[in-house]
Amino acid sequence: VTTGNCTINANQAGDGTYNAATQVQQTFAVAAVVPGAPTSVSATAGNGSASVSFTAPAASGGASVTGYTVTVSPGGATVSGASSPINVTGLTNGTAYTFTVTATNSAGTGNASSASTAVTPQASQTITFNTIPNGVVGETVVLNATASSGLAISYGTTTPSVCTVSGTTASLIAQGTCTITAVQSGNAAFTAATQVNRSFTVNPTPVPVLSFSQAGPLQIILGNSLTNAVSSTLTGGSYGAVTYTSSNPAVATVDAAGKVTTVSAGTVTITATQAAVVGVNVQAT
Repeated sequence: VTTGNCTINANQAGDGTYNAATQVQQTFAVAAVVPGAPTSVSATAGNGSASVSFTAPAASGGASVTGYTVTVSPGGATVSGASSPINVTGLTNGTAYTFTVTATNSAGTGNASSASTAVTPQASQTITFNTIPNGVVGETVVLNATASSGLAISYGTTTPSVCTVSGTTASLIAQGTCTITAVQSGNAAFTAATQVNRSFTVNPTPVPVLSFSQAGPLQIILGNSLTNAVSSTLTGGSYGAVTYTSSNPAVATVDAAGKVTTVSAGTVTITATQAAVVGVNVQAT
């Protein structure tokens, strides 16, 4: 059935007693009614948006459907379109929304569909994780990846025999390749970021070499002093300062700068010690 004029013909063919009757016609207008409700409404969330799909109503109301209107809940905003799907923008990431759809023809707008299942728009995010320079056993590394969302990064390691992770710090515990993972799992407003890994080499701990400025054995006249400081091939960072000890302070003493002062006649050994990482101590005498 569609809109237009409908003409009904009435006939009587007669019989042995009666002649055929003159045909009578009646014409009247058939008007359209509003269409039925669309069905199978569903939504797919995007970044601040949703794509709403639906099936056209089974009953068009006798006239072509000229458009559809999506109503957003919460908020009540409406978006119109000619067919499925209809894209809805301006949504708030992290907020759950449902959608209903109505169809319109020349007679007006029909009833709304059932609401879609709720969907929550989310923005995407990425992780920036700079290259980590090579290190040595015993050092620690501060991890500094960032997420474009501003959310906190979680760190881990796929090589726990080489390096361990606690919070934002990696500890280098053995020689080898250390791989650090950076993860951001997302929240209501952001999807999970793609995991980023960074690998670097952990080298063995170098051993410092100590040497006195003047090679022994030395002779010092009683009552005099001599500064015989030690130089080291490794300083700063994880390596301690050089310290000095005297084997016999009754014969000679030594201060923190390596200055030896005689006290009495005799023989004495001055030892210089430097503490390296992971408990390695190096000495020179």
